[in-house]
Amino acid sequence: MKRVLLGLAVFAAVLVPHQGLHAATTIQPGDEMLSSVGGCTLGFAATSGTATYFMTAAHCVDKVGENIELGDGTVFGDVAVIGNAGNTATDWALIKVRSSYVSRVKGTVRGLPGTPSGYTTAGETALGDTLRFSGYGIPWFLAAQTRETRYGVHVSDDAATYTAIGMDTNGDSGGPIIHEATGQAYGLVSRLCIGACTSEGPTVQGIRSKAAAKGYSLTLKTG
Repeated sequence: MKRVLLGLAVFAAVLVPHQGLHAATTIQPGDEMLSSVGGCTLGFAATSGTATYFMTAAHCVDKVGENIELGDGTVFGDVAVIGNAGNTATDWALIKVRSSYVSRVKGTVRGLPGTPSGYTTAGETALGDTLRFSGYGIPWFLAAQTRETRYGVHVSDDAATYTAIGMDTNGDSGGPIIHEATGQAYGLVSRLCIGACTSEGPTVQGIRSKAAAKGYSLTLKTG
């Protein structure tokens, strides 16, 4: 499907962090993250070897080794690898969780108990399937109910990318999208598009494949 992008402004990162607004004892997909770029959302958690990582969008971080904070200002991780923010399929990055914070990590998407149960492939999705979002988009970040209770509709996907109609906005970038029917990880919020969709980004299936090519064999942490 041919799509027309709106340029750099379509990235769903928010440049005004709401630091200290929300704090929690656990660190989960759907939580706020802050970098030198601004405020975004943590994607799905995974392990590779003995290390624990969070996925997020490449455009949410600046460089490998950069400190990453939670919304309360806690520095909990460092950027380990970055894809390519200029391409939808490669708009992903991994944040390595520092050892002192690994015990706080839960795989469960914030507000969506039992998810993810795995990750989707194109054969498991159909036009019109319901999607679920959890993240710090504007103005949804103001209350837990709006951060965690948002819906979308699947339009199309393949092994690398998806297109969808959803309620994701600036600040949701990097955040998790769940395929409601299966409870599985679908993709990460990346950017907006116009035409037959409002959102597009990398699938979790595609991220795992591209991470493996860089030496990261990711095992998704489930809910």
